[in-house]
Amino acid sequence: MTKIISIPTKTSESSGANKEFKFGYHEIQNRRSSQEDALAWQILSSEELTPQGETKLTPPEIAHRLWTCHRLLDEQGKNQDSGTTASTTVYDGNGNLITATLADSSAFLVFYDQADKPLGVRRLNSVIHRPDQKKEKQRIQEEGGLIHKGRVAHPEVNPQVLSLAVSRAIGDKFYKEAGVCANSSLDIVNIAQAAEELEIDPENIGKIQVISVCDGFTDAAEQQTKEGHENILLSFLGDRHCRKKTGVELARLLVKKAQCHTEDNISVAVQDVDETTPPFLLGLYDGHGSQRMSTFVAKKIGELFTQQCALSRRAYAKQNLSVKNNETVYRADNPDSFEIEGAAEEDSDDYLARLEDASSEAEEKEYQPIVLKLFALTKKYKKNLDRESPQGKKIDPILDQLLTILANPIITDKMKIQAFYDYLSCRHTTDELKNIEVIEQDENRSASKFIFGVIFIIVSLVTLILPSILVSGLVYWATDRSPFDLFNTEGEQYIKEVALVEKQYLKNYSSFFNSAPSTEEEDTTNTSGLDFTY
Repeated sequence: MTKIISIPTKTSESSGANKEFKFGYHEIQNRRSSQEDALAWQILSSEELTPQGETKLTPPEIAHRLWTCHRLLDEQGKNQDSGTTASTTVYDGNGNLITATLADSSAFLVFYDQADKPLGVRRLNSVIHRPDQKKEKQRIQEEGGLIHKGRVAHPEVNPQVLSLAVSRAIGDKFYKEAGVCANSSLDIVNIAQAAEELEIDPENIGKIQVISVCDGFTDAAEQQTKEGHENILLSFLGDRHCRKKTGVELARLLVKKAQCHTEDNISVAVQDVDETTPPFLLGLYDGHGSQRMSTFVAKKIGELFTQQCALSRRAYAKQNLSVKNNETVYRADNPDSFEIEGAAEEDSDDYLARLEDASSEAEEKEYQPIVLKLFALTKKYKKNLDRESPQGKKIDPILDQLLTILANPIITDKMKIQAFYDYLSCRHTTDELKNIEVIEQDENRSASKFIFGVIFIIVSLVTLILPSILVSGLVYWATDRSPFDLFNTEGEQYIKEVALVEKQYLKNYSSFFNSAPSTEEEDTTNTSGLDFTY
């Protein structure tokens, strides 16, 4: 799959682009002592926005998963003193832009005419989170924090020494006690509807772009409001020098225009959107305290988001950090029109769900050995993987993600198993193959195990059956494989063993992977959706 991740480097500025999908960005350190901004951009497929065996996720459901991703990243980085803002926007391929916001990075939708003159700008995030805002100030104070000169202060530390300019962030362990949280504000903008609200005639639209920026860019606005941010971007884009530029060229020009208004790091990313544009994720993360958390989030957000989208709707809703299980804090920031998945299930399906919940504790005891088995198999394969080979370099991140899924302390063992098999079925990030198919291409063989296999066949042919049984036992004791498995490549063996786990342990739990059988007849298809054929 096509993606770009930009993390801070020792150079004072950096740029990047993807011409095929009309994306570009530019970042500068400016007059700060270090660069702390990071960026993630990734092309998605419709399949990655569709849980296996279910319909494609709706814009609100995508928003829910972004909300959970930000919370999960915050949980994983809960011991970090540094923090980061987050502006993550997903385009669903159907004309909808879904944005999850923490702190004061922003994203914009821009319409141009046929001559490339800007017709109108809409900030995608309806709010930013700063402690000088009335609602945020009240929330911080209610949670035990203090506001000092428009900044968050810890009640036990002199605010002259230590304070924070934003009221929400991923990370910032020290300020969590002072009310800083990672509960995102969500916004869904339909492009056609936005044009109508801006009174732009669709016939006059020649180009549409999404532009994401950090607060270093919006510092240039005289009024730190939604309208003020829209006006400063519209003003900059009105310069004739900004017309007919590629994404990276425009990003560079916008950074230059904002540079004289601030000393802060400045990052701008530009993505064209037209009828051929596939779904994409664009995230901008402005670190503070260090670059550690912004870098962490930029590296993790794409994989985590696709992992969340691969979960069935019921599996998603059951997570500790789903919006359903955090409805109070979710509702405090987000409109009631965002229906929560699973919140109104009061029919026979809900009855079955309650029965399932009643036995969940007993089931977890059954699922734990499965998780441990899959973890051991994956760990063993990773240990034997040739990481220096081209195929090994592609497989290693897959195994890392599988191990992360199985070790995730937030989700249940049952959900770990489902997510494990779902991820194997996902399309690989750099090509059109599924992850399981990438592993199948691992042709590495253990020379010693191959020799054991040859010895077994020779002994079997020379000494007939009984001695070969003894040799077979010795081979299994020495290699943890049956003799004929010694001829398998490492990839083939891993796939086979994972398939055996499914066959031996999961045959009673086919409901994991089939949300609703199409008929009442017995379902004899492979429950994981993986192509395990031997």
